[in-house]
Amino acid sequence: MIKLSEVTSVQPEWFSLENMRFFGDKEYFIMTGGKTGRPFLIRKTQAWTDMFSKTPYDHYCINSLDDALKIGEIVKDEKGLPQQFDNTDEVRVFLNQY
Repeated sequence: MIKLSEVTSVQPEWFSLENMRFFGDKEYFIMTGGKTGRPFLIRKTQAWTDMFSKTPYDHYCINSLDDALKIGEIVKDEKGLPQQFDNTDEVRVFLNQY
């Protein structure tokens, strides 16, 4: 099982406070694909709003990890937009296909 500390040692700049603030990231953890056991970086992130009338909310995003544990692209939906999940149960169901 891959540990988050292993991923952070490969790309420490990704986990800097400045980067977390810029992207609205709050928490990171690793989950694996159900079929392959391949690791993915899961990010709990505060969603962007129109900054005036909508209340910010948290969601989860998934980034691929390569064999060297370098962080890859965010997983996208069929429209090419970043895939967002409301909770970790949704993330787990989605990752079962990998």
